[in-house]
Amino acid sequence: MTKLEWGVVFSVLASAASLIFSAGVVWTTVQVHDRDISALKTKGDETTDRLARMETKIDMLLEQRISKSGGM
Repeated sequence: MTKLEWGVVFSVLASAASLIFSAGVVWTTVQVHDRDISALKTKGDETTDRLARMETKIDMLLEQRISKSGGM
């Protein structure tokens, strides 16, 4: 093989290695984002449940206040 052919082989191998590395970086980033999204959904569900409990307590307090004030 001539120097030119070795250069072409090296260039193809370098391009393949670069492509594999880039694919690995993208794959890792997608996995991290999926994990973060899943954590945010869980946190959002917990917040929704907490707000629902607070709303129930507020409704109960308002009903008590209305019944104590004589049905205003």
